Amino acid sequence: MKNRFFLAATILLTLPVVAGAQSGVNYSYTHTDGVQYSCSVYTDSINITDVTLGSVTDVVIPDSITYGGTMRPVREIGANAFAYSDVASVVIPNTVTEISYGAFSGCSMLEDVTIGTGVRTIWETAFASCESLETLNFNPISASVFAFSGSGVLDECDALSTINIGPEVTVLPEDLVGSVFPLVSLANVNIAADRLLTISDGYFGSTVSGLAIAVPCTQLTAYQGNSVWSSLGTITADCGSGETDTTIADTTHIVVYDTVHITIYDTVIRYIDTVYCDTLIIHDTVYLDPTGINALEEAPIKVYLCEGHIVVEGMVIGESVSLYDIQGRLIDKAVAHDNKVWLDTPASGVYLLHAGQHPAKKVVVM
Repeated sequence: MKNRFFLAATILLTLPVVAGAQSGVNYSYTHTDGVQYSCSVYTDSINITDVTLGSVTDVVIPDSITYGGTMRPVREIGANAFAYSDVASVVIPNTVTEISYGAFSGCSMLEDVTIGTGVRTIWETAFASCESLETLNFNPISASVFAFSGSGVLDECDALSTINIGPEVTVLPEDLVGSVFPLVSLANVNIAADRLLTISDGYFGSTVSGLAIAVPCTQLTAYQGNSVWSSLGTITADCGSGETDTTIADTTHIVVYDTVHITIYDTVIRYIDTVYCDTLIIHDTVYLDPTGINALEEAPIKVYLCEGHIVVEGMVIGESVSLYDIQGRLIDKAVAHDNKVWLDTPASGVYLLHAGQHPAKKVVVM
């Protein structure tokens, strides 16, 4: 194996230098949650090379880091960057395009992983020997896996029971699992992508069967008629419609992932694909357009975009603000040190904002 990488490195060293390329500059960055990142800085991107968690176990990797007065997107999680750390959950942002060899290998406490839509390359053993990993939220639109000798990304992840496949996934990469270490505990595969995702025989391991597979209503026939998917277990349809308006009564509690309780008052939750407006609040829904930063002045708190962050104004010192995706996964969290809280701006989409004792709001980042 080492010979393969030595050969690859030798070939790269012999290639001509591309005009305008900038060598990586070493940089240490401490995020708002206290996690310290060692980085390599390039002209238009930043790669994470090492991480010091401190007391933090639930990690939301920032999608951008400011260096030299410029915000640069985080593009790569380097080889062994989180390896053997005590991380318990991790959200990899949509800006990341590559997860390198062994990036999270040996993280024995890691239980939940969310991989963003932008990942295009995942190297073998990226999550190897994560013996407590139970849930994988896989969202890359189209990713390739570099694996050798039957190794995969999820080697020896014997507790992995649920794989959630996101709505934007267009293709599942070969060798995500590999042929050496089947997913012996896999029980649930939930597919949100409104298309048939083709896989080869033994994709999850040759011994895996009896799965509960949930697919969109429109794809039930296609999956049931596919010999590989139908041989893996029972296929059912999730016919919930994201376009249906749902009226929430006063003081209604929404339970998200059985852990997050959010109170919403007099709110109509709507899933809206396109909205042509600047920032405004409608039925406690906040629409954030990067071209405008105004907020409703008479609101108890103001929510707006500024300098690449979601700003929540009107907080009391010590109050916390949490941002969740629509499925209840924590995206970012911060504590007010004055009347404002700054959160990293996620990718465009729908989120839930829970700010102190205020009613929760749905936030649409446009």
